[in-house]
Amino acid sequence: MNNTAKKRLAIELGKDLLILLLCCTAVLLAMRGQLFASAPRLFGGQDTRQTGTVEPVSGIQADAACPLRIAVSLPGTGGAPARLGLQYDPAACQALFQQLAAPLAEALSAAGTPEQVSRQQWEQALSAAPGVVLDFQSPMPLPVLVHWLAGEDAGLTAQARRLALYVQGDGLALCWRDETSGAYFHASAQGVDAGALTDALSTLTPNGSQFAFENPDYDRLDPDTLLLPQTASMPVYAVSDPMGDGRDSLETLMGYLNISADASSFYSAGSEQVARSESDSLRLSQSGFATYEAGEARSGRFPVPVRGDQITLADAVDACRRLAAATVGSHCSQARLYLSGVTQQEDGLEVCFDYSLSGAPVQLSSGHAARFWVSQGQIVKFELSFRSYAKQAGTAALLPTRQAAAALAVEHPGHELLLVYRDAGGDTTSADWAAAGTSSQEEG
Repeated sequence: MNNTAKKRLAIELGKDLLILLLCCTAVLLAMRGQLFASAPRLFGGQDTRQTGTVEPVSGIQADAACPLRIAVSLPGTGGAPARLGLQYDPAACQALFQQLAAPLAEALSAAGTPEQVSRQQWEQALSAAPGVVLDFQSPMPLPVLVHWLAGEDAGLTAQARRLALYVQGDGLALCWRDETSGAYFHASAQGVDAGALTDALSTLTPNGSQFAFENPDYDRLDPDTLLLPQTASMPVYAVSDPMGDGRDSLETLMGYLNISADASSFYSAGSEQVARSESDSLRLSQSGFATYEAGEARSGRFPVPVRGDQITLADAVDACRRLAAATVGSHCSQARLYLSGVTQQEDGLEVCFDYSLSGAPVQLSSGHAARFWVSQGQIVKFELSFRSYAKQAGTAALLPTRQAAAALAVEHPGHELLLVYRDAGGDTTSADWAAAGTSSQEEG
């Protein structure tokens, strides 16, 4: 081979090596891009600190934070707001809340020191336009809401059923009623861009909804009652026990709870099947009602994350939420679980969840859908009411809103008017009017 041929061969080999090097580089860059793209999912969310904004919140925790109803105030004519009320429409509430979650998280994270305000200022906040009022049906601890929205703790400690978020100056503001004290509070979130909130509301169309305090015809109701222009059409639901009875059903439940059946003893007690594992007991009745109780040894079977020597409220509630979702929540079919109560007790917390159907709360004769007791860093007891709901073809026969309000004002003046489903253990359940906070037993 002459020198010219050798040079040509060397050049061709060099080209091949260069092409190979470029291909390897491209593959490495692609792999690197995939790794960085997947990293936020692996670690549970987007890194929002580089942009200084909160990304849209999604996932199970955001779903848990979704309110049962939303009132939107838009700029109207003559100084009065134009109102869109979303009530008994969970799909619409969830779709809008997905747009509201990010500005809400930013406002909660940037909230200043709360200041107590008057009832009149509270009503002004409910009507502030553009703005929204989120109604969680039951008192929502603000630290839990912040946690579920992946926000930053700003030191807000109240339990608020209704939370107003609205544009104030160049930023956003929050207003709420502390359900523990009954007092109203306002907090500014200056420096938070109001654009995400106004953009989310800009395409919405009012439907003429009102709060009771805005209409003198409903002056005998709770003034914060949200009233739709037309009576909602509420479906009938078939109801069943998804667990069944017998030892097989109990062992199935034990599987959901990661309790070993092989290391347990079983016996019957009346209508209940009972399993004992170490000193813990798990009971399942023929009606789908289950009870777990840790023994004196406190096996630590259901631990709660603890920061230092104290249980963090948000982590404790979320541990209960996860357990509720994995049990009753995974068997309730077309129902949804919502947080219905967090009560501080001498030795811990009591945390409750209930079902809702078509955006209306379900009143169970057995109590709550799920009820937990948290103490000393663990869930030491819980009650579960397994129910499954399937929508039927018919709808409930309901009084028009105005007539229902007049009837309620006679027996329960000053109460909130709302629709509820009562589940007393039958095969079906239909919606009916009720006074908020009044059980079916009290109403007869």
